[in-house]
Amino acid sequence: MSTARDDRSTCLICYSGHRAAFERGVLHRDLSEGNVLITGSKEVGKRAVIIDFDYAKMLEDLTLADDPISVRRASLVSGIFLN
Repeated sequence: MSTARDDRSTCLICYSGHRAAFERGVLHRDLSEGNVLITGSKEVGKRAVIIDFDYAKMLEDLTLADDPISVRRASLVSGIFLN
């Protein structure tokens, strides 16, 4: 059974991986529990792996207005908050 401490640790690990990709110019755009593999390793930097970069964009190429995925998500979120 997972504890709150385990959950926080997992979130921080995911954040670190996402940030590492971002610092290298990659925006994942589909980070979810299904796209994070927990390795079971105790070694820092090898505890989890972010997978499924199918929707990823290079930051230098990213234009939100021209991106159908990002525009669609913004519309969906707007609809949720307005309803």
